[in-house]
Amino acid sequence: MAIMVMDTAQNKKKFAVAIFAILSANTFAGEWQFTPQLIIDETYTDNVNLAVSDQTSSLVTQAGLDFSTLFSSKKLEFSLNSSSVYAMYSHDHDTDDDFHTLDSNFRLKLGPNGLALIGSASISNQSRNSSNNALADIVSGDTTRVENYTAGFEYTINNSDFSINSIIQYRTTKSQDAIGERQGYGANLLSKNGSAARHIYWDASSEFADYTNQGRVGTLFKGELKIGLITNYKITPFLRYYDETNEGDLTRNNSSSLESDSYGGGLRWLISPKLLLDVSYNTPTGTQLDLDGKQQQDYTAASIHWVPSQRTSLKVDYGQRFYGESYGLDFTHKNKRLTNSITYGEEVRAFTRNNYQSVALGSYYCPQSEIIDTSACFLSNNDNINIDDYQLVNLNDFVLVEDLGLSLNKELKWSSALTLTRTIFNILVSSSSREDLNTRLKSKNQSASFAIKRKVSGKSNLQLKLEYNDNHFLLAQENERQDRYRRYSLEYDKSLNSRLNIKLGLSHLNRSSTAQSFNYQEDRVYLKFSKGF
Repeated sequence: MAIMVMDTAQNKKKFAVAIFAILSANTFAGEWQFTPQLIIDETYTDNVNLAVSDQTSSLVTQAGLDFSTLFSSKKLEFSLNSSSVYAMYSHDHDTDDDFHTLDSNFRLKLGPNGLALIGSASISNQSRNSSNNALADIVSGDTTRVENYTAGFEYTINNSDFSINSIIQYRTTKSQDAIGERQGYGANLLSKNGSAARHIYWDASSEFADYTNQGRVGTLFKGELKIGLITNYKITPFLRYYDETNEGDLTRNNSSSLESDSYGGGLRWLISPKLLLDVSYNTPTGTQLDLDGKQQQDYTAASIHWVPSQRTSLKVDYGQRFYGESYGLDFTHKNKRLTNSITYGEEVRAFTRNNYQSVALGSYYCPQSEIIDTSACFLSNNDNINIDDYQLVNLNDFVLVEDLGLSLNKELKWSSALTLTRTIFNILVSSSSREDLNTRLKSKNQSASFAIKRKVSGKSNLQLKLEYNDNHFLLAQENERQDRYRRYSLEYDKSLNSRLNIKLGLSHLNRSSTAQSFNYQEDRVYLKFSKGF
C-alpha cells in the first residue's frame, strides 16, 4: 500500500509536468510555482474507537507526500493542491489504508471576447455518518472519500453598456459508499445594465441544475428579472418577474414539483449613489399551492443594496417562495486589520449526503441505572439477572440513506478575523437547518470556533483553539437526538529552516448526547514534520 501512495504521488507530479510541457509548447508564457513536501505525522489517541467504555489507545502514523503547484499567465490560471498519505494504526494493522485529497482549478481564456474554459476537481475524506461521529478524520477512521468534478465554459463581459457573467458546467459527484452520487449540468447567469444606460435599467439572475442519480432525475431552476425606466428622479418604476421550479422523479413512484411563479411592479429609490432600495408588489401566476397545500397569496418583495466603499458591501433580500417568507443576506467588510463576512441563504437541494433515517434496533432489557454502554442491554441466554433491576428500553440509531427527495436548506455563516502585529484572532459561527420537503422532518446543525494565534518568535507560533458543534436530528420527534461536541486544542509550530517545519499539539474532545451510549472523551497528542524540496 505504501508503494501505491508513492506511485499515486509520482503520477500526479508527472501529470502536472506534462500539462505545463504542453502549455510551453503552445507559447503560454507565465509563472510556475511547484512546492512538494514530505510529511510524517505521529498522533497518539487514548480512545481511537471513540467508545464510552473499553477504550483503546493507538499510535497512528501518517506518511506521505503533499505538493502544490500554481501556474499563471495572460491566458491560463491553474492551481493544484494534493496530498497522499498512508496511515498505520498500532492497535489494528488490518485497518491500515491510504488516503488522498485534491483541490484543483483551472481557467483558460479562449480568445479576447470573454469566453473561457473552466474546470475543477476535489477529493476529500468526510465523515461516513455524522450521527455516529460528526468529527471523524483519518485518526479516528470511519471516513469516506467524496469526489467532485466540474468542467464547462464561462462567458464574462463588463463594459459601460452592460455586464454578463454566465457559467455552464457538467458536474459529477462520486462517493466511496455510493451515497449522494449525482451527475448532470448546471448553469448560472447574472446580467445588469452598464453605467452608460440612459433609458432602461435591468437586473437579471438565474440558476439551473439538472441532476440524475441511479435513474432518478432532479431539476432545479430559479430566476428573477427586474426591468425599469431611468428618469431624472431618485424614485423610478420597474417590473419584476420571479420564476422557480423544483421538480423531478425523485421517488421513482411519483413526481414532486414545487413552484413559485409571480409578477409585479415596484419602485426603486436611489437614496444615494451607493445605496438603493427596491420594493415591489407581486401576484402569483395561476393557482399555485404552497408547501402546506394552500393557495399562494400576493406578497411584497424588497431588497437593499449598499456599497459605501470598495471595502464594504451589503445586500439584503426579502420575498415569498413556495414555503413562505424567504430571506437573503450578504455582508462583507474589510479594513487594515479587521475582516468580517456574514451570509445567509436558502436553497432547495437534491441528492445530498445529509439525509438521516431513524432505525429501530429493538426493545431490550437495560439496567435501571444510567445506561452508559448499550452492550449492557444485550444479554445472553446464560445470564442470570434479577428482572426488577432492569427496564425495557426501545433503542434507536440513525443511518445515512440516499436522499431521494427535495430538501430545503437554510444556512447562516459569520466569519471574522482580527490581525494585529503579533496576534491573530479568528471567529467562525454557522447555523444550518434542513427540512425534508416530502416528510417535513427537520434537522439542525450549529457550530462555533474561536482561535488565537500568537507569534512567539520570528519562526514560531502558538495557537489556542476552542470548538463547539451541536447536531440535532429529527427535531420535535419522539426519537430525536442531540449531539454536542466540545474540542479544545493547543498547537505550537516552528520553522527550523526554510524547508523544514514541525508542529506539536494536544487536544481534548468531549461528546455529550441525549443517547448516553454515544458519550465519550478523547485526548490526543501529535507531532508533525514537513520537509520541502
